[in-house]
Parts: sequence; structure tokens; C-alpha cells
Amino acid sequence: MGEKTTEIALRRAAEDTAKECGFDLIDCSVYPDTDNIRYVYLMEIAKIPENLSKDMLRDSFEKNLAKANPSMGDKVKKVYARRPRSCSFSRKHTFYTAI
Repeated sequence: MGEKTTEIALRRAAEDTAKECGFDLIDCSVYPDTDNIRYVYLMEIAKIPENLSKDMLRDSFEKNLAKANPSMGDKVKKVYARRPRSCSFSRKHTFYTAI
């Protein structure tokens, strides 16, 4: 991962998001989407709360990622805020696309 975003920072942000949003985090990962110039964050989630919206999850994860890695937080605010961000829930027992 570039921009000094480490696996530790990603893991911490995902775990904090799970606590904040009330779901069980099974696993998480990230990969660079070079076609769209972005990172795709993946979280495998168990028991998605009914009241958890995609926007709530995305916003919580971005906030927690900024805390875990301030350099990445600056980029989220300055660059990614101007790009379309997406969030979608996947089928059970598959990864969830966070951003």
C-alpha cells in the first residue's frame, strides 16, 4: 500500500469501525484500483445491523482511517472527497467493498 498506509492502520480503522457500527469484523484487506485511481477497502462482516446504512459505514471507516493514519486522512479530505466514493454490501461470506 502506498502513501504510508500500513496494514496495521487499515486493521485498526476496520476494528474501530466495527465497534462503532456494531458489527463483527471477520477479515479486511485493501487493493489499489489503478483504473480508477483509488483504493478499494474490503471488509468481511458478520451480522450487519439493520440500521447500518452504506453511508454510515463509509463515513465511519473514513473517519477511523484518518485517525489511524493522519496522512491518509488528509488525502481523504482533500482528494477523495471530490471523487465519487462507493459503498456496497456483498453477499454473506464474501468481502464487503468499503470505499
